[in-house]
Amino acid sequence: MHYKFCDWFTLGTEATVALNATEGFGNMLNNYMVITKDKLSLTVKDYYYAGVSNDYWDYGKNTSHFIETSLKYKNDDVYGLVAYTAYQSEAGAENAAGIYFEAGYKVKENLEVTAGYVTDASGVNLRSDAG
Repeated sequence: MHYKFCDWFTLGTEATVALNATEGFGNMLNNYMVITKDKLSLTVKDYYYAGVSNDYWDYGKNTSHFIETSLKYKNDDVYGLVAYTAYQSEAGAENAAGIYFEAGYKVKENLEVTAGYVTDASGVNLRSDAG
């Protein structure tokens, strides 16, 4: 669900629930803000994974939140995105060095090819190394 306040500003939220568990990475709440100018957009996302801390309002050293910033360029056929986790728990901070790159190409109206790569460990991408 999202709400576009004007041509350049959007707020939104996304939620997922695992049907086979009550905790963990399958249960997630993401809130985001997007600022758009022409073909560029700046996004700040708050990913919350239930599990490490089941207190949604806990942004302390044991938080289950990841704050990610990203910059995206998109035209009619291609897009490129760069993202970085700006904040996470102290325990996960050692896995915060990775920068995520993504590119996509619209082959036809309902078909898009996408590839992504993270440069190093990244907690929000559930990676312990590059890949």
